[in-house]
Amino acid sequence: MKEIKIDIPFKTKLSFQRPYVYQKSSISAVCIRMMVFLVLQFIVLIHSKSYSAVGVISTTLSAAICASAVQYFVSKVPLYSLIPTILEGFMCGFLFPENYPLFTAFVLVFLVLLIINYVFSGFANNWANPIVLIVILAWFVGKKYFPSILLDPQNLITRNPSLFFVQDSKQSISFFDPAVTDFLNKYVFHYFKVSIPQGYVSFLWDNHSIIPAFRFNILTLIASVYLFSDDSVEILIPSVFVVTYCALVRLFAPMLAGGAFNSGDIILCLFSSGTLFFTVFVLGWYGTVPMTKGGKFILAVSGGVVAFLVVGAGTSFIGMAFTVLFCNLLNLILRLIEDNKNYARLASRG
Repeated sequence: MKEIKIDIPFKTKLSFQRPYVYQKSSISAVCIRMMVFLVLQFIVLIHSKSYSAVGVISTTLSAAICASAVQYFVSKVPLYSLIPTILEGFMCGFLFPENYPLFTAFVLVFLVLLIINYVFSGFANNWANPIVLIVILAWFVGKKYFPSILLDPQNLITRNPSLFFVQDSKQSISFFDPAVTDFLNKYVFHYFKVSIPQGYVSFLWDNHSIIPAFRFNILTLIASVYLFSDDSVEILIPSVFVVTYCALVRLFAPMLAGGAFNSGDIILCLFSSGTLFFTVFVLGWYGTVPMTKGGKFILAVSGGVVAFLVVGAGTSFIGMAFTVLFCNLLNLILRLIEDNKNYARLASRG
């Protein structure tokens, strides 16, 4: 038999390059990045001597670890697949009031995560975000630990409700606030011919909310910049959701109390109800968002409208959780529509 030699050009010869290229980070990698930013806030809580909040977060984290251990020894799942469950338990602690009973918090997180992992066979198959389900269940069980909306409706007709909220003895002024405020007014806002009063910097840094996730909004903003720029979290749903909610607050919130049109306080709605935290860490959770851009846009706009109706102008402690739950329910309908369209498209080709 004659030997056949094939001359392979140099450019097509095999190289040591890897055969696969990941367009996005793995779920475990994204969860670890989120965990890093939450650990940073956890360290700040320790530094501020918020030991009650630290205790609640440690308790829910322990419950998630125990639920993951049971799942590992019973189902023999890979260890990396348990990282999202641990993150969910860790995040729940940030959304619990710092005075919530530790035993109740442990039982709720442990049982819900354990049941969900077995019923849905994986966190990405959940129809609803487990974090939201646990927080809402905790609200029903211990409603007295979740304060009601702090802002009086009559305050909405004032020019700056957030400033009133800061100066009405509900928000202490940090020691660095005057220096930072003077610097911003002199070197930044001066060019726009505006100035900010003392108190806003403290409000953005630590508003001393009873719920840890609502406190350090600047750290949450830093986390959002990294997660969005790294494409760890898709920016479409969060951005459209925030724009819709803030636009409704700006245009119509004061009118609910007899105020003027287009005079709502966007700062208050963004930084007082956990809006940023839910938007960055919770709203776009795996398995609870549509697949198409159109479906995501509809979900985000609808969520913004519901947030305005439920949370209002801000200072709500549970409203955003119900808003995300609504988005999860809407997602079921949108995913069904998407699946039907895909089936129809395939049938037309076959």
